[in-house]
Amino acid sequence: MVAMHDTPEFRLEFKNLTPALIDSLPKVLLRSTAPLSSLAHENAVYVEHVVDFSELDAAIEQASQAPFTVALLVRCRDESQVRRLVSDSSAIVVGVLVDDLAAANAARELYLPFVVEESLAAQVATGAPRLVNALELFDDFRINEDGEILLGRLGSWIRDRDTALVCDLLGDLASGDVDTLADYPLELLRSLGFNAVATGLDTALLSQLVDQLGLTLEDIFELTAAALDAAFLAKPLREKLFAEQLLPAFEPYTIGEATTEEEKEPEESEDVDLSGIDPIMLEQFGIDPDDLKK
Repeated sequence: MVAMHDTPEFRLEFKNLTPALIDSLPKVLLRSTAPLSSLAHENAVYVEHVVDFSELDAAIEQASQAPFTVALLVRCRDESQVRRLVSDSSAIVVGVLVDDLAAANAARELYLPFVVEESLAAQVATGAPRLVNALELFDDFRINEDGEILLGRLGSWIRDRDTALVCDLLGDLASGDVDTLADYPLELLRSLGFNAVATGLDTALLSQLVDQLGLTLEDIFELTAAALDAAFLAKPLREKLFAEQLLPAFEPYTIGEATTEEEKEPEESEDVDLSGIDPIMLEQFGIDPDDLKK
């Protein structure tokens, strides 16, 4: 996945992150199950909210009224529910969450982004655009006599294609797969070249990561931007959220100004390709198509 940004350089006085500063930072929440009303204080930029198929109508209504951008990831129990989503006209549904391979295959055939709760190998075999159960990856690693971590075929496949690998830090902590957040190998995965992103990056979790892992403002920026990059929202809308909401919120703490990919080449100003993006989706998110062409 090609990053939409340069990481800005942050001023030294913000090396020590206070609770108030962490609270003020923009949040990107993937696979969120928290009630939308409880996220009002989180300074959310984007929330990918998980809802059950049976709750879809009410969830669309709530999402359309939220003060931040909400997209829905719908949990489907079988292939028939996946196929019924194709007729959805709300433009707020961006993908499905399934635990059935037939449902995953149906989503792929319909060009509907999906997450399948299966083994990593099964997820890769279905062509899942975003992977979960990240800790399974360590079964594919081995350590040579020099202490270097070597990737197996599965790990190499995932890394080389830059597929988003979603890490559920709190879920893995609750299940006992890691003993403490300090033990979570998120940074190790990223250092090995994986496109590892985190769910649930709210104020509480970020504060714990700062305390236990020593995260810096640069780390938080990169994790937040990576989560937005991995979202199922259409790319032009992700770029717009980054340029207009996420980046400006971090700029008061920077030495210089970060640039977007478009700003690097001012000599050629091209209109954003809006083909394949439902105009109803733009309207739902309060976006004027003309603004994307500037």
